[in-house]
Amino acid sequence: MSQARNNLPKYLNKYITTQDYSKYNAIDQAVWRYIMFISVPFYKKYAHSVYLEGLEKTGIPINRIPKIDEMDEKLDRFDWGAVAVKGFIPPTAFMDMLANKVLAIGVDIRTAKHLMYTPAPDIIHETAGHAPIIADKDYANYLCSYGEVSKMAISSVEDDEAYEIIRKLSDLKEDPNASKDEVEKYENSLIELSKKDKIVSEAAELARMNWWTAEYGMIGSIKNPKIYGAGLLSSVIEGFESIDPKIKKIKYDLNCINYNYDITEPQPQLFVTDNFKNLKTQLEKYSSSMAYLTGGLEGLNKALNSKTVNTVILDSKISISGILKDYHTKSNHISYLQFTGPSQLCFNRKEITNQGTEFHQEGFGCPLGKIKSVNKSIFQCNLDDLKILGIAIGSTTSLDYESGIILTGKVENIQFINKIPLIITFSNCTIKNNKNIFFNPDWGNFDLISGDEVISVHGDAADYDKFYNSSNQSLNYVQSSTLTDDNKELNEYYDYIQKFKFSKNIDSNKLNKIYDNVINKYPKEWLLLFEILNTIGNDKNFSNLKDKIKYKLISFCNKKEDQSIIIKRGFEIIFQS
Repeated sequence: MSQARNNLPKYLNKYITTQDYSKYNAIDQAVWRYIMFISVPFYKKYAHSVYLEGLEKTGIPINRIPKIDEMDEKLDRFDWGAVAVKGFIPPTAFMDMLANKVLAIGVDIRTAKHLMYTPAPDIIHETAGHAPIIADKDYANYLCSYGEVSKMAISSVEDDEAYEIIRKLSDLKEDPNASKDEVEKYENSLIELSKKDKIVSEAAELARMNWWTAEYGMIGSIKNPKIYGAGLLSSVIEGFESIDPKIKKIKYDLNCINYNYDITEPQPQLFVTDNFKNLKTQLEKYSSSMAYLTGGLEGLNKALNSKTVNTVILDSKISISGILKDYHTKSNHISYLQFTGPSQLCFNRKEITNQGTEFHQEGFGCPLGKIKSVNKSIFQCNLDDLKILGIAIGSTTSLDYESGIILTGKVENIQFINKIPLIITFSNCTIKNNKNIFFNPDWGNFDLISGDEVISVHGDAADYDKFYNSSNQSLNYVQSSTLTDDNKELNEYYDYIQKFKFSKNIDSNKLNKIYDNVINKYPKEWLLLFEILNTIGNDKNFSNLKDKIKYKLISFCNKKEDQSIIIKRGFEIIFQS
């Protein structure tokens, strides 16, 4: 096991599944081989120079589906690792894996029907697309930094809705048992969501950055760019078409975040970076304006507009996670925060005992700023200051904040963390100013946290597992199989042909019979014909069969169908080499 994989935060283990190599059938292996068969010669010429050596160095074989554990061992040399996952995992988890230098590789493989493209994360995209370029140190550094930055991004309700729709839609499109009505239902939901007026969140802008770099990026000069994006490297159509001068090429910079994308359509433009170091430079430029670094009113406004769970960190190092409902200011200084729904208090990203969502189910509020009589925020107070403020267990006191907010109540408990008074529990508590009542005694005890400034605001909860009451237990995701009743017989033919490759005694009668059966029963089947061609090679005993296959493939090439393009590419490699 790689060091990177071994060092993953424990909460991520639940998303990791086991690659069951036996579930890959003969058709799956043929799909992998054909994609690599037509891709490697093309990308040898048009991909970044690290691509070919990256395939070998990261453990990606040409003739069989990769084994993720083998890749993990190879990636360890680059201080990276790999784990198996099932489909889409939550964006926060995916980014955290990248931040820890671990590739999350989907164990499922696209069906032969979707050989050209699948919207679902599959083993072809993650291995043949992302992994080879990690052999370049500057690119690997960018990918890791992108993970670190993205996991801090604030998302929106619409982002979360889109993720759920896309996740479900991608699964349905690869599910042979899914109904057309189900697929259309989620496609329409995605269209309707895209029509809504919405603020573009940090997460959405970073998703665009990722799309135009790690997924669809090119490198070098505008006139002669090379491919490095995984979406291009793993696509037998878009990668091929990306070099066409008709597709607009734009010099890569931060402006890419203003270009939205559609995962169901070919890309109308592509971005070309001068070098991989520039990717990190642009990422750092963007991150400097993100709420997790700016904090303050700007950060709070992003959280307020998002309507999602975020974390507000105070200068006392205590944080509140929840949905920010409102905030108040006095002379541009934040004076009160109000969260709604389940909320959590943390210190250094760890939930404070009895301060989780079970305790704060309906929300949490807190005044911020200095108290007049000591000109300090409570966390800055020593024991003498606390005496001046009348903060002692059993005493009733009144705290007059510089903002005009006044808190009165009886002290029930003082919680010190690292000798700092961070949480004071009051009974019979009232918090108000001349306009608002923020808390009244009927609501129960009040936990006062201390802070003067909001130094950071970032997406999602600080202590993720505790907030969502999740365990580190595996979610027991099971790898899918592409084998169905409809392709069972066909798979047996594929299996038979593959076994021929390792046998010198080829039964010509059976091979011809398979060909005849395929032509009669599966008139649209072309991939098996390539498998037969690659098996018989230049054996003169099969010259008649080879000619029949050749003319059949020519008929496929001449059809005006999307797959004709990739059939023609394979045909040209075999018959023009």
